[in-house]
Amino acid sequence: WDFNALSLDRSQSCSITVEILKWIAAKASSSSEDTLTAYVDVASSGYNKGPQYHNWTHAVDVTHILFMVLHRCSRQGVFLTVLEEFALLTSAVCHDIGHPG
Repeated sequence: WDFNALSLDRSQSCSITVEILKWIAAKASSSSEDTLTAYVDVASSGYNKGPQYHNWTHAVDVTHILFMVLHRCSRQGVFLTVLEEFALLTSAVCHDIGHPG
């Protein structure tokens, strides 16, 4: 839980996000690291720049928190399938693209 997305530059935040997606993709899909990296790069560039709240840093923070909840609860297959968890995490990455504030 000791994670501060504000302390990361874009390269670091993209790398961490790719690692999170690799964790679930290994269980849920055949997505390659190159595909996940391209997805994260495109998603991160879709966020508005500037000090607003709904920016790329917020997306990384939300993705990390969701990862921690899923990972720490260890209830895989009980409430959600692995594919549903993959969908949640990939959705967290892009959930506020284009949000104006």
